[in-house]
Amino acid sequence: MRYEIFLFLGGIGTVYAVYLEREHAIQPIGVMRNVQWGALALVLVVAGCATPEVYAPPRMPPARVPARPAGWDVVLDPGHGGQQFGARGRRGTAEKSVTLDIAHRLKRYLEQAGLRVMLTRTGDQTVPLAQRSEIGKRSGAWAFLSIHANAAKNAAASGFEVYYLPDAAQYGRGVAYASTRSLPDASYRLARLIQREFRRDWPLQDRGIKQARFHVLKHTLIPAVLVETGFLTNSRDELLLNDSAAREEIARRLANALLAFRRQGA
Repeated sequence: MRYEIFLFLGGIGTVYAVYLEREHAIQPIGVMRNVQWGALALVLVVAGCATPEVYAPPRMPPARVPARPAGWDVVLDPGHGGQQFGARGRRGTAEKSVTLDIAHRLKRYLEQAGLRVMLTRTGDQTVPLAQRSEIGKRSGAWAFLSIHANAAKNAAASGFEVYYLPDAAQYGRGVAYASTRSLPDASYRLARLIQREFRRDWPLQDRGIKQARFHVLKHTLIPAVLVETGFLTNSRDELLLNDSAAREEIARRLANALLAFRRQGA
């Protein structure tokens, strides 16, 4: 007589064996306990044999997590570029130009401190968001900073704000950073350090630290924040971002925050 066999889990570590004799179901006749979770349980039912056998393949050793590859320290992402102008001010200020200028200044500060810095774009190029994230992911860097200038329908909107991804696990990332710190925690620490730099003697309002699902934060897989340096749609903010000395100061303060993040064990 032939039997068809179906297995289902009755809870962690418990496997019920359900026997079907062709078209007629029979109630479960046995429970095998203490079956290793994740093992393959193979139940053999042969006429005249009442004892199921369990085959458990050998436990594989856990995969080793590779150390952070040698490479860059920081990836700077000047927002927009090429055909993507980004925000525009009433005076014609283009976000793509402001962000690139700040990134080059910031790169200089970080390199003077001995860091290896990569830019997702070095000139007026169009770089897709997926490519920017991939650059960060493959860099081996310990921080990714995306630099932007804001815009709003309300011309009164003004200030400086920092964004980070709230919870990596929500998006299937589930990646541990430096073995104990999660990516959201590390990104938030960097955001706090940036906010602290711009709370002191800075003419623009501190709009706080916010959470967002921006592509470059979501897919970079290293501690990442996005900085909005001001609103180009606000006349006061635009004047500031048009000023070379102000952009130099923005770069200097961002460098201070990144260096502090590194000292904390980024």
